[in-house]
Amino acid sequence: MVVGDFEVDALLDAEGSFATYAEAFPEAGEADWALGRERHPELFDGNRWLLPFRSYLLRGRGRTILVDTGVGPAGEGDFLPERGHLPGHMSVRVDDELVILGDIAVHPAQLARPELVYVSDGDADRSARTREAVLTSYGDRILACGHFPGSGFGRLVDGLWTPLEVGG
Repeated sequence: MVVGDFEVDALLDAEGSFATYAEAFPEAGEADWALGRERHPELFDGNRWLLPFRSYLLRGRGRTILVDTGVGPAGEGDFLPERGHLPGHMSVRVDDELVILGDIAVHPAQLARPELVYVSDGDADRSARTREAVLTSYGDRILACGHFPGSGFGRLVDGLWTPLEVGG
């Protein structure tokens, strides 16, 4: 995908059955997952969560940068701290068109319901507030989400993350 002056490639590191949804999102109920099962069946294996682990390779302006899903250099360039998840995790703003969300959202349901807490969020309230703030600031851009289906590239359409078809 080309975004401004950058070519952005999604790289799949690994994928596997991570946990049950009840283990990963203890406060969520089956009603929370009904829409997810309908829109993103590839993330479900019965009650188990099939979790992709993806990085993104950015090339442009004479630089090549590998962005791991969530970890980046604090305070440098367009890296945005993901307050509330785990220390050191970042999102990355790429030009005016794309934000790589890292681990601020590990499942599409968290973009529809930012208050939906993931078990690894170190500070649940702060994590939810960070998701809401990022969606308010960047929800109109292409979002690259390292743990989402397909390439992880998508947009919010009527409040729901919708994958983008990316050639290549």
